[in-house]
Amino acid sequence: MKVELGIDKLDFVKIDTIEIKVDGDLAEASALGTLACKTSDDAPLKGGFSAKARIHLQANLATCIMNASSIDIIEAKGEFGDVVTTFEPEISAALRKGVEKALKKLCAS
Repeated sequence: MKVELGIDKLDFVKIDTIEIKVDGDLAEASALGTLACKTSDDAPLKGGFSAKARIHLQANLATCIMNASSIDIIEAKGEFGDVVTTFEPEISAALRKGVEKALKKLCAS
């Protein structure tokens, strides 16, 4: 039996700490935050998760290229917290791509 989990409703995003340093064209940002999501109201299995993550980014502001990034999930809770932990590499990669895309949009502005 196959059941798809639709954890597709953003519950909240909270940034606990953020530090941004700029030296010339090099920007470095570090943040610690929490992301929480839950299933749709009509999902066959209801539940959600919250994940605390540590994010570190380096970018060249002149070229708008991200030099380095790391996103580590340091804690996951909730009914689907184990799923988050299991798929941490995939979730981290997706978050990293989202951050890179947002950075490129900021640079194009």
